[in-house]
Amino acid sequence: MGSRLTSQLWYAGLLAVGILVACGGSASRSEPDASAQGATGGTENSRPPTGGEKASTGGVAVPTGGGGPSEGGAPTEGGAVDTGGSAGTAGADNGGAAISMSGGGGGAGTGSVTSGGMGAAGSGGSGGAGPVHDRCADPLPLEFVGGEATVSDDTSRASDEFPMLTCAGVFEQSFPGGQIYYRFKARAGREYALSLKAPYFATAAVYVFPAAVPCAMEAIRAACSSGGVTGTARSNSSSMTLTPFAPLESGDYIIGVDTELLQGSRFTLRVFEYCGTSGGTDCKVKGCDLNLGKTCLGNTAAACNDDGTATLTTDCATTGKSCHNGFCVASILDLVGANWPTSPAMTAGAGGVTLLDFYEVSTSRTLTKLEMIMVQPKSFTLDWRILESTDRAGPYQPIFTTRTMSAGGMVASTETTGPIQVPILAGRFYAVGVTLPAGARYYLQQQAEKILPLDVSFGRLTAAAVVESASSSTTIGYPAPGDFLVAQGITTKL
Repeated sequence: MGSRLTSQLWYAGLLAVGILVACGGSASRSEPDASAQGATGGTENSRPPTGGEKASTGGVAVPTGGGGPSEGGAPTEGGAVDTGGSAGTAGADNGGAAISMSGGGGGAGTGSVTSGGMGAAGSGGSGGAGPVHDRCADPLPLEFVGGEATVSDDTSRASDEFPMLTCAGVFEQSFPGGQIYYRFKARAGREYALSLKAPYFATAAVYVFPAAVPCAMEAIRAACSSGGVTGTARSNSSSMTLTPFAPLESGDYIIGVDTELLQGSRFTLRVFEYCGTSGGTDCKVKGCDLNLGKTCLGNTAAACNDDGTATLTTDCATTGKSCHNGFCVASILDLVGANWPTSPAMTAGAGGVTLLDFYEVSTSRTLTKLEMIMVQPKSFTLDWRILESTDRAGPYQPIFTTRTMSAGGMVASTETTGPIQVPILAGRFYAVGVTLPAGARYYLQQQAEKILPLDVSFGRLTAAAVVESASSSTTIGYPAPGDFLVAQGITTKL
């Protein structure tokens, strides 16, 4: 109820100021922030780029980064959709037969289906005078061309048929807004996926159920709540993820495009037909995960096409960058220990103490900065250290050291080496950390049980050590892996 009320208030506010146009758009991908977050840390590679991106999904801008309403409407490439005249030309990347339903002498185009003559994409146009297929018994037929059918319309043209309908396991509340129905034929051995794009504030939803079931709320609910057995459902229309549907039985199925709000909104629905085990040339070949995720294959960024047909790859090394979470970035910050509990404060003894994490390197990189969050009673000298060995067991010899002064006054501060350039080589082993003088405070990140090693972007963290009275010239042996590590941020580049 709370999410619906919030959406309704936002929608009402937009109406009041007269801005139902898109707020989305294309924004550059941000590089990972170099500053540490939390108490030095995380074993996860930190903060992947989160810049807004406009996906090529038939002309619908996908809101990212928690932004406001994005552009919606018809496919951008190919002009406006049918508004009573001739149908527009190609609007979807791979087609979908155009069926003009809005009156006038429109000829068939090649790429989209219009079901009532809404305005051009992003124009905020409302529905036209064509039929509104807002009853389960009267769905608009969809025809696949090249394994795709695409349709754009506006649920504000529709009246609600089942205001108390819910789909268990996906939606926690009903759909009081108008819905529009579509019908497609699922063929034996084939698989399907749905993409629904609508403005973020619209809380649009899509669900699927067999055409053979009665047009009754309980029958539809049973199918859309079955988790893919006889139907499926999905909310979060701003997500890039496709909704898969591999029906156990062939036959006709109905898709409902609905909303959790009383007010309707523009939307674009795309339905993809994959060949599966059937073979054929009139369908798409599913080439990657329908989550459409981005990943790294070594230093190559891999991302799915928006229709799930293939994986596009980019060699980040050609631009001198590194692959991180599927993006090519200038540098990677590994935050070590952020999600681990922090020990009580400890104090270095008379001889001082050296805090080290031990790594095995699988990808050669250049270490460009070390950082830790400290709370020191006064300003101390910090002796940052990097040691190297050709064997995990050691001995580890110093290859880099630099000194900085810490902040004092018992105030939490991020201490850092500043910019450095230290190559770390694949196949070698490194100890990385800092030496603190007598009286300095330090913390460890400790788990109740041993869970090392931990993956980092350039290899694995395998152990940690607290070495008493170590100097910058001391060689160090490899410690037995324990249940603690030293929280720190390590920035590297290719």
